[in-house]
Amino acid sequence: MLALPALVAGCASVPPAPLVANPLAAGNSSFTRTYVPATGGYVSRRPVEPSDWRSMNERVAPGGTAR
Repeated sequence: MLALPALVAGCASVPPAPLVANPLAAGNSSFTRTYVPATGGYVSRRPVEPSDWRSMNERVAPGGTAR
């Protein structure tokens, strides 16, 4: 019985018209179509042999060395 007013109020009004202009309209110059391939940013990643972890740490350590 308590849900009936909420249900009726939700169905009674008409939804408002959309305020956004149609981007596909003929006169709209802000919409441009560009082709972007799905594999555009693909970079091949191959397995490599493990490196020496100490030299890698020293290369990326702040200040040059990690000691």
